[in-house]
Amino acid sequence: RLALATGAVYDTPVWQAMSRNEPPPDPQCAESPVPWLLWRRDLQNYFRSMTGDEAAALDAALRGENFGEICAALAAWLPEDEIPLRAAGLLGAWADSGIIVGV
Repeated sequence: RLALATGAVYDTPVWQAMSRNEPPPDPQCAESPVPWLLWRRDLQNYFRSMTGDEAAALDAALRGENFGEICAALAAWLPEDEIPLRAAGLLGAWADSGIIVGV
């Protein structure tokens, strides 16, 4: 996982212009570093930016923490009643995209 100060984050004017085959606007750095996720699936490289809560949850998972501990990592980002659903959604998305390949 990387954290970069860049304006090239999904759903920003740069990506929107590129998706329409238009020239991107002048580059601007983000106010703070943006966490990025890079992984490989079936010899294909993938990458995308992450939200801060996803980065915190992924860091917890990479440390080998259990579901409860991953939820605890999300406590700084979300209201308590939203944490379990967010954690489960992230784990499902990671499994679907090939980031998690085994337990």
